[in-house]
Amino acid sequence: ISTMHLILDEREIRGWADDDAFRELYIFWFDAIAESFCLDGGFTQTYQETDDSIFVTATVREVSGYLGFIEFSKKNGRVSLVAADAHLLATKGAEARAKAKARATNLTNEDLFIFRNERLKLAAMSLSRGGYQMSMNALGRFWLFRSPQADSSLLCDTGYLDRTTVAARGKQEQDPKPLLVMKARESRDVAIFLDSDSTHITRVTFGLWMGNMALEIGGVRTSWNTITTDYGDILFYPRCANRLFLEGVHLPETTLGKGRFKYGYNFRRAAVSESRRSLADANAEAQRICNIWNVAIEQQHDDALPTYAHLHLD
Repeated sequence: ISTMHLILDEREIRGWADDDAFRELYIFWFDAIAESFCLDGGFTQTYQETDDSIFVTATVREVSGYLGFIEFSKKNGRVSLVAADAHLLATKGAEARAKAKARATNLTNEDLFIFRNERLKLAAMSLSRGGYQMSMNALGRFWLFRSPQADSSLLCDTGYLDRTTVAARGKQEQDPKPLLVMKARESRDVAIFLDSDSTHITRVTFGLWMGNMALEIGGVRTSWNTITTDYGDILFYPRCANRLFLEGVHLPETTLGKGRFKYGYNFRRAAVSESRRSLADANAEAQRICNIWNVAIEQQHDDALPTYAHLHLD
């Protein structure tokens, strides 16, 4: 086991709450699944509950099995985010992905930290200072993050889970393989674990984190509270009021000013800022909302026009 001192730009996490840090974990999980299975249109997230756990599963119709899952354990309050057959490198495109997988078994722990998503480290620092403990398993290795004091650097203990799992991974097929049961495979999957040093993460806390993060969990998007267009959706569900989403993921920062707006909006594809917390173009939000309403009024006149008129009367 070795310990690393990670130097990060702490300005990035000033003002973060716990759900801001969890959002980074969720985005990594979402992106890792989409990248590993080459999904351009996203995937279905489904709520499941057992006596011991609450699950949010990731599936697509074309693939038998789970692409990943998020679990809240009722027994110990642990939150797990598992992306099937994923890797830790921030790569884009099939060629880059193939190269990453081909050299994955030769990477050192230092290599992984050089190339891995910096946003995960920022999330780990924020969560550590908030009394949580974040750890990761991938490629037969583990990483345990800790920040001993509020103003100290982030420390990371890392080592092998089991050297045999590393060797076994090199013999496996390169094609991504989904999970058949909701349990992470040490040699194939990326798993992030979140525990609390002081108290269990409660069911309410987990519910708020997921509810604030993702639009399409829990049957929110149904015909009676959504108008759908090619540019995006108008969301009439009360909890979505004054909130923006991009492809179902909440954007916490907006350029629309301090005022509140009655409905929520879910945009289709759009360029995002480096932090992934807002759109890259400051003018894009207002323009996209206008486009959504224009198309909605043109194509769904009976539903959209009265709603639009009511919006202005309010």
